Amino acid sequence: TIGVTLALVSGLFYGTNLTPPQVVHDHGGDPYLMDYIFSHFCGIYFTMTVYFMAYCAIKGNEALIYPKAIVPAFFSGVMWAIAQVSWFIANSSGMGFAVSFPIIACGPGLVASLWGIFVFKEIKGRRNMIVISIAALLTVTSGLVIGMSK
Repeated sequence: TIGVTLALVSGLFYGTNLTPPQVVHDHGGDPYLMDYIFSHFCGIYFTMTVYFMAYCAIKGNEALIYPKAIVPAFFSGVMWAIAQVSWFIANSSGMGFAVSFPIIACGPGLVASLWGIFVFKEIKGRRNMIVISIAALLTVTSGLVIGMSK
């Protein structure tokens, strides 16, 4: 129950991530969404700092920090930042939110599946490989069709 609840909250945050700058853009604000990058990232940094400080305040001297996860987490954040900037560029360039959002929503799942296959060896067996191959083919096809629809 906790996991499902956290996944729903995460999905809510992910789904509304670009809403504020997109609303300003759509209602006659600055047409160049790249002007919102700095404030967008500062807001995320501030929020995560507050969450981390609250966690440390609650846990005190028993806060769990895993040193082996720090470097991978940093690179994960860098990859996420590149993806966010790319999404801002796609929305600014005329592709539009209705086209870019479905593409950006499907891409990470495909990348995570490939990591699961080739790096972590989580997905095994002929049947599972067939299922994941069909899902990947449908994901790529849908992304291409959505991209060409504009």
